[in-house]
Amino acid sequence: MELAVNGQVALRPMLCRGPFAMQSEFTFLFGVIERDRRYVSPDGPERAEANRLDLLAHAEKRCEHERFSKDS
Repeated sequence: MELAVNGQVALRPMLCRGPFAMQSEFTFLFGVIERDRRYVSPDGPERAEANRLDLLAHAEKRCEHERFSKDS
């Protein structure tokens, strides 16, 4: 998946749903900058997929992150 963040520089964070808890998590895989409707780093989607596969191969390196709350 690609998330579009428009501004002076078009950011395209590459995400995937899951890959472990498919209904409750998204995983940031790789960040790409887009200029003139083309990725500045043309291998962005391939690197995101490589990161996803690495995550699946080394699931023990995962850690939980706490959510930010307004009360903190």
